[in-house]
Amino acid sequence: MTQADSQALSYTIIGTGALGGTYGIKLANTGATVHFLANSDYAYIKKNGLRLDSIDGNIHLRNVSVFKDAKDLPGADVICICLKSTQNGQLKTMLEPLVRQDTVLLTFQNGLGIEEELQSMFPRSIVVGGVCYSGANKVSEGYIRHDNRGKIILGPLHPGRGLTTARRISVDFERAGVPVTLTEDIVKERWKKLMWNIPFNSLSVILNSATDKIIMNPGMKQFSREVMQELILGAGACGYRIEKEYADELIHLTENLVPHKTSMMLDFENKKHMELQYLLQVPLQKAQERGVLMEKVQVLESILSFIDSSMMG
Repeated sequence: MTQADSQALSYTIIGTGALGGTYGIKLANTGATVHFLANSDYAYIKKNGLRLDSIDGNIHLRNVSVFKDAKDLPGADVICICLKSTQNGQLKTMLEPLVRQDTVLLTFQNGLGIEEELQSMFPRSIVVGGVCYSGANKVSEGYIRHDNRGKIILGPLHPGRGLTTARRISVDFERAGVPVTLTEDIVKERWKKLMWNIPFNSLSVILNSATDKIIMNPGMKQFSREVMQELILGAGACGYRIEKEYADELIHLTENLVPHKTSMMLDFENKKHMELQYLLQVPLQKAQERGVLMEKVQVLESILSFIDSSMMG
């Protein structure tokens, strides 16, 4: 990309699920060039398009640039990686034909360590992370529902070479109606997102409960708070200071969310592997390497690993 291209970025969405579908539809609705990679519902999208029912307004994209095989995708300035992180073993093979010298890799995946992994795969690329608070769910083929207003926190892995690029991407997302906050410390923001993801994703599966049932129970609310406090200690040991009051903010936020099933609960219900590696195992490892054992997080990981292996076994 050159400076002259700054008003005309093109996007490829790798993984047209809840997140990729929501952002891709909103970008395309502004007139941006957006290509979608879809798997199970490729034929449906090709014929019927993509539909988003959103708190921000409903959109039906009727003519969608959709592809079933990554090797058939046209080039794009920005590749948005929206696959479940359980598929990251295929990522390098999938992206290699698409990545040019100036291609930006923008990952919207959950968890810790993903930007670093992408950078090791493609050392010459600018890697940008997006921490998403979206409240979107894929209801059926080509159909996504977006019930909670949210934002993206966007930041490059290496601010010195990627902040300008992240700023240009943020302009497109803001134009599409997606609020964006820029950061120079995306890894800290990932730790902060884990403070919500780890307790509520984990408990939703273990307790078979949506977010409202968990947060309304005094014992589970307190347990969630204690998990968050462990993560504050883990993040601090890794060099990322998070104020202890942030746990209270997340509790209050969850109390006011539209009740919903978490992404991990939906994966469990659909008998798909849960995203344990980057959401729980990597944070546990990084904290332990610096002398912090997050005991409650470890218990959650152990239970979920048992459930995951039993379900898939």
